[in-house]
Amino acid sequence: MAEKSVHNRVNFTSCYHCLPLLIPYRVSLFYLVGLFDLWDGIRTLLWGSVGAYAIAAYIDSPFMPWIGFVFLMGHMSIGHIYRQILNDPGVIDVTGL
Repeated sequence: MAEKSVHNRVNFTSCYHCLPLLIPYRVSLFYLVGLFDLWDGIRTLLWGSVGAYAIAAYIDSPFMPWIGFVFLMGHMSIGHIYRQILNDPGVIDVTGL
């Protein structure tokens, strides 16, 4: 009789605690892509998320929170200013949702 290898089995019960954490992402994707077809909004959110993660992960400084704050507020401000300069009522600003 052959021994069962532990490495061939996947324990899905350890993944269940992560499922509630994915609910905001699924809801955001539903609204951005499913309802409004805002593929540019995903790009905008991805830039902000990756930038915030990179700042938090790679900047070892007591000023890291301030750097993250300035980056995210600057990113949002650029989106708002671009939307105001464009002045097209048919364009939705994702940073203001």
